[in-house]
Amino acid sequence: MSYQTGTAETLSDLLSKLSEFAVTTGWTVDNFKPHATTPELYLHNADGFYSFGMLAGYDSSVRSLIIHGNTGYSTGAAFNAQPGNSRQNQGFHTATSYNGTHVTEIAGPFLTYDFFGTAQYLHVVVQIGAARFRHFGIGMLNKEGVWNGGQYVFGTLRSRTSPNYPHGDQIWGVCAPGSNQARYSAVIRAEGIAGETRTPWWLGASRNDTAGATVRGAGHCGTSSYTLNQSHPDSLQIYTSLSVFGQVLAPVPNSVLVYGLDKIWRRLGTLPDCTQCRMDGITPRTILKISGEEWMIIPPTTWRANAGSGPDSKNDDSSGEAGVAYKVIR
Repeated sequence: MSYQTGTAETLSDLLSKLSEFAVTTGWTVDNFKPHATTPELYLHNADGFYSFGMLAGYDSSVRSLIIHGNTGYSTGAAFNAQPGNSRQNQGFHTATSYNGTHVTEIAGPFLTYDFFGTAQYLHVVVQIGAARFRHFGIGMLNKEGVWNGGQYVFGTLRSRTSPNYPHGDQIWGVCAPGSNQARYSAVIRAEGIAGETRTPWWLGASRNDTAGATVRGAGHCGTSSYTLNQSHPDSLQIYTSLSVFGQVLAPVPNSVLVYGLDKIWRRLGTLPDCTQCRMDGITPRTILKISGEEWMIIPPTTWRANAGSGPDSKNDDSSGEAGVAYKVIR
């Protein structure tokens, strides 16, 4: 089984179903701790280990799902202190200020969930309200070049903490957020690049060019109608991926760049079966057949019929025209 959909009442219910789905795709569940508000999940595949737990996050008054990449599993360690974890073995923030990859507003109930998975990755999208979504994923990149690592973790962050910006920050995937939001962003394990000797070593998604500590993807950031990170070379290709008149969609691979110790940008590779696109006029969770394959199109946060419009209340958000296309393998 490589695709599953359904509903879930709580995060614990969701993670329980995810653990069962993961086993069917070739993953091993090391431990699952069900709990009404603070469940934990530990699992691994042939490439790496991952842990999930709940903590006070970007908005300190609300718990977020926190995900870490690890190099092993220890029954006696907390979910955010596992061997070789991405919280303590990185250089873009101190371990005390970097809490892990965040997924906000994730308590449930969930109107729908979509699990996409193989032995290489697990990608999850949940619908937390009418046309409102949260994404998270773990797995191994389709690597390019010769280097060690390749494990990744991504989530979805939305904050409504600032009265000056009531619609908050929005981060999906391996995008390049500002320095503050980078403390909650995606991570990728990458070692042996441009003389890098630290191991294990996790690089964080950030707009700040920190040599040996920064990666950048073409993921979704911000709340504007353009909604695409302009510092990535694939941004224009994503923005032009939809031909409304020709009814053609050409999703763009989600490529990840690294800023090496030699201050040269390189491509690390792409996320498997997870691409970027423009989805103006496409209803969320629509499955399109592209070149003989099925792809489900989902907005990073909230969809609007008028995709170019911004948020219209303090309790709403909009990802504009940005879309994510997941390959559906049946």
